[in-house]
Amino acid sequence: MGATEDFADLKFKVDCGSMQFVSAAGVIIACGPGEIRQDEGGALHYKSFVGEDAYLNLLGETMRGREIGSIIPEDHFLTLHAQDLNGKVWVATHVLPHSAAGVNSTLVSGKLHDLADTQELTTRFTKAHVSVRFKGLIDFPVTHGTEVTTKRGTRNPSTSWAADHAQISDDQFTFEAHHEHGHTILLLSLPADELTPATPLRMIEAFQFMLGREVSPMVIETHHENTVTTRLRSPIEGDGSILPPLKFSTFDEDGNVWKIFTKYFRHIHADDTPRQWHLLSRHIGSVIESSKASLNVRVLALAVAVEGIAAHCFPDLAPPSEAFLADLEKMEALLASGAYGEECVKRIGGAVSNMKKARGSDILRAFLATRNLPHALYKSWSDLRHPAAHGGGMDAGDIAINIQRMHHTTALLYTLLLEAIGYTGARTDYSAANWPRSQWPPEKSVEIEAVGSEAVVSSSAFPG
Repeated sequence: MGATEDFADLKFKVDCGSMQFVSAAGVIIACGPGEIRQDEGGALHYKSFVGEDAYLNLLGETMRGREIGSIIPEDHFLTLHAQDLNGKVWVATHVLPHSAAGVNSTLVSGKLHDLADTQELTTRFTKAHVSVRFKGLIDFPVTHGTEVTTKRGTRNPSTSWAADHAQISDDQFTFEAHHEHGHTILLLSLPADELTPATPLRMIEAFQFMLGREVSPMVIETHHENTVTTRLRSPIEGDGSILPPLKFSTFDEDGNVWKIFTKYFRHIHADDTPRQWHLLSRHIGSVIESSKASLNVRVLALAVAVEGIAAHCFPDLAPPSEAFLADLEKMEALLASGAYGEECVKRIGGAVSNMKKARGSDILRAFLATRNLPHALYKSWSDLRHPAAHGGGMDAGDIAINIQRMHHTTALLYTLLLEAIGYTGARTDYSAANWPRSQWPPEKSVEIEAVGSEAVVSSSAFPG
């Protein structure tokens, strides 16, 4: 088995004849033999035997001028170049040696976030290919099945069939997902000039958004021109989950679930910032991660995500009026007249400056009004957001009402995102009774009652 399969099966271990620890300035601080291995959870660890002087140099390089409790400066991290016994060089960045061994040690050890190997081939790929291997078997909507025929000796062959494969083409992008040896594989083929350093991360973000759950990528392989890069990542343990934008069963019969995936991927792929999640994905990720916390934390994460996404995607939807801006200018002139103290000018001036931009609540109200959506969605968001943001919490008697408000706010979250990415098609409406499939955008809207009233939300809201 290769390194990729060994790593996914938690059996990865390489002995290294040379392990070089290089500073941000490109200077080799220490060098010695050692090993890199996985622990039982899949995390990467390293150890290397260096001289005592080299060990002290390592500690000095990574801890120079740094106060306890301070943020570690970027130039204090090291890069590890580890050459295994077959000559392959593995590279890890953001390395920080463990310092608990004291000042008389010659053993350098620590953890690695990821480990990369780059190989050059004699052939060139006409298209770029990215493969992401996730830990465990992840349920996803399939588009194809696999038929297996088994023949044993003279017996009649037996045939089995499994729904375990999805393949989606979106213009020049082709995605594929399947299960392999107890893991989940997500593949992408795309034009070579469309590949960016952020492409693998955007695939992971889009997969998480479509599923509404945390996923743990372990191996990322990128094929570009004549280069193959394999990146092994210590898995991040997390099992948070929320309601997905479109609930699905085994088959994606109408293709809408994967259409949400491709639309979201294309939208966020325009941002090619490497090693950094897209702002929309950070908001979604916060909501998913909070699902394992208390109800108060979940409410706050959801409410903040709705406001942040609205402000990011629709900043020009509810601008202040010209008359209001003119009044603000008069207020600023009055503050600059010298009639008021410095603290008063600073605090009021800050408030006046913020008033020049549309408030999140204004954007949400305008969004609902222009998209033919019920105001009760705004009311549910507001009733969740304000007590949570100001430390009010909730009483035990309010839990059922607030869970229903969260369903309304989840519907609002997804309407903002589906509109932002330009999606049209089926979605799950969590603001309506029985959570029906309905069409986005809606042809018409039936006003729903605010949560807490005696009226029952009609399932005919947002009819498909």
